[in-house]
Amino acid sequence: MSVTASAKREFVARPGVVFELATGLGDAPYVFTGWGPISRIDRIEILGGGAMTVGTTRRVFFHNRTRLDEDVVAFQPPVEWVGVVRQVPPRFAWLVRGSRSRWTFEESDGRTIATWRCVLEPASPRLRPLVAAAAYLLFSPMMRRALRNMERLVLERGQWTER
Repeated sequence: MSVTASAKREFVARPGVVFELATGLGDAPYVFTGWGPISRIDRIEILGGGAMTVGTTRRVFFHNRTRLDEDVVAFQPPVEWVGVVRQVPPRFAWLVRGSRSRWTFEESDGRTIATWRCVLEPASPRLRPLVAAAAYLLFSPMMRRALRNMERLVLERGQWTER
């Protein structure tokens, strides 16, 4: 019943650099700039403070004043991290009841292939076709934009690698 949205991009940077951009709290507003009705991120905080690791919860604050909590269920720098959202913001709660995002970072010839897969759980089985359309028209393009923004930051900061 779930629906998957995904994006993949090759970076001219080592996995550690790309992993940090995907998980770094300070870079979130520059990476996750939204798409259509999906609002951009203003900031992300770790509930209770500390570093991001398995068992922590990230609170994501969106520009439209909504927020969500994402539980970190896997965290293996610079290889992968997985976050689970059990309750989505009210704006989308009628459509999706939760999601699971998995980021992987694979090194290949001094470059990194970053893959982001988000499994969306429809709020009801009859909403699956609508969730599939939203995944294709909204979530996947938003995810591709985030990866492009990460690539731009790598280049702006001079963090690329030579072949």
